[in-house]
Parts: sequence; C-alpha cells; structure tokens
Amino acid sequence: MKLPSLQQILSDAMDTLRRFPFVLAVAAAGTVSAIVLIEHHGSGEFPAGLRVLYAALLGIPFLTGLALFAEKRRWETVPRTVLQAAGVLLLALYAWTLPSNIEIAPEMHAIRLLMLAVGMHLFVA
Repeated sequence: MKLPSLQQILSDAMDTLRRFPFVLAVAAAGTVSAIVLIEHHGSGEFPAGLRVLYAALLGIPFLTGLALFAEKRRWETVPRTVLQAAGVLLLALYAWTLPSNIEIAPEMHAIRLLMLAVGMHLFVA
C-alpha cells in the first residue's frame, strides 16, 4: 500500500474545505466548545458552551445534507452559500431556544436533541 504524499493530503483537504466550509466551521466551533467545557467543568464560566455544542452536534449532519442537496441540484455558489447560511441561522435559533442552564433543565431537551440528531442523520442518508 502506497502512502499519499503531503501535497495530495493538502490538496484533498482544500477540496474538502471548498466543498463543505460551513460544516467544517461548525465542527471547529463544536470542538472548541467541547474543549472549553472540559477545561471549565463545574465552574459555570461558560454557560453558552452546551448550547454551542448541541447546535454543532446537529449542525454537522444538517449542513452536510444541505451541501449535498445543493450539489445534487447543481446550484451555483451563491444559492448554495445562502442555503447553508440559512441552515446556520436555524442552528443558532435552536441554540437560542435551549435554557441557559441546561444541566438542570428537563429531560425534554435531551430527548429533543436525540430526535433531531436521528432526523438529521436520516436527512443525510
């Protein structure tokens, strides 16, 4: 088996960045949020962290599905970008609907997250 060259890896990474910029941005935001939550666990210094993390968990499959939907229909760059920006706004709206202290919130929010996550993964499929 032949290992790919560094140039090939960078080329493929740039192709992925061009194809899924919003997905990668949401994944990065979720990763940063998770790291900050781990570092400040229990201190209450980052109350919006779970909101960002929950939105990112839903955003990765949702925005991937939107990007693939636009690709399948061969949309140009501007409509594709507008569609994914609207998806980010929907994720922000979801995050805004979560309670400020979700750790003591009702289980309804965890159940809603689970149902939405299943729905988003089915959307991609």
